[in-house]
Amino acid sequence: MANRNEECRYTKTAHYQIWAKKLMGGNFLGVVCAERILGRPLSRYERGILRDMPFSVEMLKACKHTHVLIAVPYITINEMYDDTRLHKLFCKTTSNWWRSENFAKEKMRVGWYLVRKNEGPDSVGHDFRAHKIMEAEGRIGGPDEVIAPANIVIYTMALRKCYLGEIPFPQGVYTRDSAICPKEQVIVCSDFFTDQIEIGLAPICTTLGCATMKKVY
Repeated sequence: MANRNEECRYTKTAHYQIWAKKLMGGNFLGVVCAERILGRPLSRYERGILRDMPFSVEMLKACKHTHVLIAVPYITINEMYDDTRLHKLFCKTTSNWWRSENFAKEKMRVGWYLVRKNEGPDSVGHDFRAHKIMEAEGRIGGPDEVIAPANIVIYTMALRKCYLGEIPFPQGVYTRDSAICPKEQVIVCSDFFTDQIEIGLAPICTTLGCATMKKVY
């Protein structure tokens, strides 16, 4: 007979979301939040993918205070930036260099993500090269944790600002994604004066924390 927790691993959204929301509390930002960010109902394609939850009951219980569980729709960061409802979330710069980067142009992978609310454990005080080594050795937050992509981190920050009133990563964190120069890496932070999302670059030798999330299989 299958283990009850394994039976819950891939459960229909209608039932599982209610349970997951009760478990995660304010750290649950599900389909309703995704639809509000999109400004439209989810498509049949999006709902089909979000019907299944890829995280076990035990993992959600272990992460309910340290991570946010988010439903990510089929959207790009550029589309969010161009949306008049969401434009105010982003810090305005003269160049907006990042808009031509792949992480801003490409659609995000639809699905459920468990994104850590603060920097990855033990990542503060190390540079990006050290973070990559720590990730490979399973030390960035555990063997089931990885460096989070820039677009997922930015989307999560937008949700947290809109629905939780939080100011994520005021000191700035590294994310995973190639940047303009191989010696630099994309970082995100909340602007000190405006609390808006700021997207920048930092030399890979700079010591910063690192944004992480649970692996999605």
